[in-house]
Amino acid sequence: MKLLSSIAIAAGALATTTTIAVVARARHGSRPADAQHTQAASVQPSSLIPADADPCAWVSRDEVEKLVGRLAGPPWRGHSASNVEPSPDGRACAYRLAAIAPGAEAAEEIAIEVNGEDAMTNETALQSGDALAARVLGAPDDTTSGASGDHTTGGWDYSGGLPTSFTGRIGHVAITIEAHTQGNPFSSIPSDSIARLAALVRDRLPDTPMASPRWHSSMGEDRDPCSLLSRDDAERVVGKLAFAPYRSTSDTPLAEPTGEACSYYLGRHRALTIRPEWTQGKTLFGVAVGASQMFAAAASVKTTAADTLDGPWDQAGAGLDGILYFLKGDRMLAVTYRTAGIDAAGAVRLASIAVERLAR
Repeated sequence: MKLLSSIAIAAGALATTTTIAVVARARHGSRPADAQHTQAASVQPSSLIPADADPCAWVSRDEVEKLVGRLAGPPWRGHSASNVEPSPDGRACAYRLAAIAPGAEAAEEIAIEVNGEDAMTNETALQSGDALAARVLGAPDDTTSGASGDHTTGGWDYSGGLPTSFTGRIGHVAITIEAHTQGNPFSSIPSDSIARLAALVRDRLPDTPMASPRWHSSMGEDRDPCSLLSRDDAERVVGKLAFAPYRSTSDTPLAEPTGEACSYYLGRHRALTIRPEWTQGKTLFGVAVGASQMFAAAASVKTTAADTLDGPWDQAGAGLDGILYFLKGDRMLAVTYRTAGIDAAGAVRLASIAVERLAR
């Protein structure tokens, strides 16, 4: 039940995100072919985690064996934590244990994936699925969360999972480890060892932004999104930034020189991202907030109350994955704040400044 619920919630959350992205891309793609594309100067971070970084390079084979037991051979790149089929540009590193557990059909495999793009969406799926399953079964929800960054567990802003998986998030980065148990309902590896392995990978990641896998392919507007919120504006709310504000892609802090968003990186993978929509804001606002409300009602999950978001906008709404939406005229601002470890009140203070400039 828990697994099925999480899958259902994930599908809904991802569908909502995909719908918003498709509408936004359609709007950008509708610009005249002869439009001038004079991109505003953008200072990208001085160092970046490459988009194609080798997932097997974060920890050594010896370090993995100390935590999970002897391995049958060297690790390999797999598509993802849930799909360990070999892939030269896969996002996960997969390992096969040497021993076959009693009752298993083959040797157990585990896969580690570092996700800097969909961490909040996947976290929302896990939390909502667990809560829904708990209500159905009449059991307490055992998911731990530090959604606003004021509570952490084991150094994570969030940690949770299923019987054969673990996910820990810090800022916008999630480390997921999945066990492929080959017929057994549970992994032969102690859960504490899996959590320690995830923390080891987390601590090996350079404290710097990640590059977007869609490098130079974003269709950002000619106007610089970083012009809406200065470094001083951001630092008065979130504290000192580790890098100057930089352009990024979609609602993520993944660096992209022509990205449609602007990100403010605090350090330890925590970042705030704002994304302006200069035209068709009413349509995009309706899609984003309407889809989130429908899904929240169906799954019986809570979102930030829109009527508490007072400011210089016509309407405000909240998504399920730590994004607030603000509509002014036909322009919209999306603020991804939970990945920065701040609360909604801080996000509203920054949105008030950005929306005033967006409306000019």
